[in-house]
Amino acid sequence: SQRNWLNHHRAELARCAVQYYPPEFQVPRTPLIAHPSWIPDAPVDLADVHLELNEEPQAMRLTGRESATLRTRPLRAEDVHFGSYTSAIRHLDPPQLFESRPSYRYLSGFVDSTPMTFGLAAYFDKLDVSEALGHEMAIACMDGIPSDVAALRGRLPFRELIGDPFDSATRAI
Repeated sequence: SQRNWLNHHRAELARCAVQYYPPEFQVPRTPLIAHPSWIPDAPVDLADVHLELNEEPQAMRLTGRESATLRTRPLRAEDVHFGSYTSAIRHLDPPQLFESRPSYRYLSGFVDSTPMTFGLAAYFDKLDVSEALGHEMAIACMDGIPSDVAALRGRLPFRELIGDPFDSATRAI
């Protein structure tokens, strides 16, 4: 299955996915991406980090329920896809522990200057987006992980909702 292939190739897919973004978004020596302003120039003393919690409801820009994720969500019935990635997991391949526990979501601020503000979230909110992105990358790479990630352009519609890294006008995460 596609999900099984994804789970067995996560590390390779992560290394491929990070190359999809411009160098300034790549965290050196890791398969991670981050906005350049999120990484301080020097280590920060934890005592100097200020956190705030905003408990007001926050709109989510992406939910994982967008039409661009349809191919990552299997059919539940003829012509009806599961409503979310986590719904498909719950019904098709549930792990032993599968609960949408309380979580937090970064909203604003920087570790080395202004307070970092977080909002309330649920674990499944994160999974519905991140797992759909990973599954989409797996679908695009099942026939072979490309050495030139430009070959993936146009094959990652959900990831491209974030902003096409090949288009300097939309380089935003």
